[in-house]
Amino acid sequence: GSLTHTTVEQYRLHIDGRESVAETNTIMAANNIYEGAEALRPIRSSLDKGVIGLYVASSSSALDFITTLSDAVTGNLASSELIDFSECKKLSVSTDSGYLSVTIDGEAMELPSPINVETRHKALRVLAP
Repeated sequence: GSLTHTTVEQYRLHIDGRESVAETNTIMAANNIYEGAEALRPIRSSLDKGVIGLYVASSSSALDFITTLSDAVTGNLASSELIDFSECKKLSVSTDSGYLSVTIDGEAMELPSPINVETRHKALRVLAP
């Protein structure tokens, strides 16, 4: 999912227990790490490594937002000058406004603040005939 705006907002992040503040218009949290792109979609080599790929844009304008989006769809997130990348197991994102505008699997919505995300390595089991 991602938090995306063309205007900059202040977010409080708790990343594996470390607290920080980000002033940005884009935060992306992904199940595992993006490692390129195909057909204008970021791709991952694995979905079961048990990490959250956290991408915080240092963008401050609509043009920076478009550049960040371009980096995402061309698979250049890791090398983008506008992205601060990290991996974590637990993430909390909050804002003083009481809600966060998010996109989850392409669906835009608003969720109450904070949003808490945690990965549990190999917790999901799928049975197939």
